[in-house]
Amino acid sequence: MFLSRSDDDGVTWSPPVDANRLKRGSGAGTGHDGGRQLSAGPHRGRLLIPVYSGGPYVAYSDDHGRSWHVGGTVPVEHYAGGGTSAGEWTLAETGSYGEDGTPILLASVRNAPNIPEG
Repeated sequence: MFLSRSDDDGVTWSPPVDANRLKRGSGAGTGHDGGRQLSAGPHRGRLLIPVYSGGPYVAYSDDHGRSWHVGGTVPVEHYAGGGTSAGEWTLAETGSYGEDGTPILLASVRNAPNIPEG
């Protein structure tokens, strides 16, 4: 897992930085949608990236991407035929806010448990 940053709206990017310390499993995925930046509240500006590595969780940065931390996990579903949800997931602000002004987030978690193997 590697991280890059852009200071010019994506025209150029920094060299990739090894972020394997953020992984909880052998592989890692960050979703198709990228991340979010909190718009309000005491953590306004916090960057959030949905990650799947040994389960779904959030990586976050409070210093504009200079340093990253492992945040909370997202509950998963366990399917009767085996496997879990959250092979892909993303975050969105809902437009509602907690008492301290923190945006309430929606985690869209999905997988396809009924696809036959093989």
